[in-house]
Amino acid sequence: METLLNEMHNRVAKIDANLHRWKVFIAVATVINPGLCRDAFKIRPCRRRLRYIGHDAWAEPLRSQLNVEEDSFFKCGSIYFSVDFNGATYSIEGYLEGSRRKRIGLTYFEWLPDEAETAEIDLPSPPESS
Repeated sequence: METLLNEMHNRVAKIDANLHRWKVFIAVATVINPGLCRDAFKIRPCRRRLRYIGHDAWAEPLRSQLNVEEDSFFKCGSIYFSVDFNGATYSIEGYLEGSRRKRIGLTYFEWLPDEAETAEIDLPSPPESS
């Protein structure tokens, strides 16, 4: 649902500059399709295996500048596990500010689906015709 909202936002922002503002866009989208927006970006449990890629998904020269300013908790290439997800940000096991879980954007990670999530389903072969 969040992906669909983001795609819609990008398309309508080209129609009218006011719709580029997220709050204006969501207000309009809620009128058009309240069900789509009702639980969008709600924090929900989500355990995923994630590889931290830092700013590698960003364009140069910003990527090089930002990768120098790495967060001391995360190390590029290391694997982390999410606790929850809201469609845009994760909370990560052990990533805390005091006792509060900190949030970090999905663009800093590569999702590594478990083998069970990506295994192909073995379908029976159709009977041979004679």
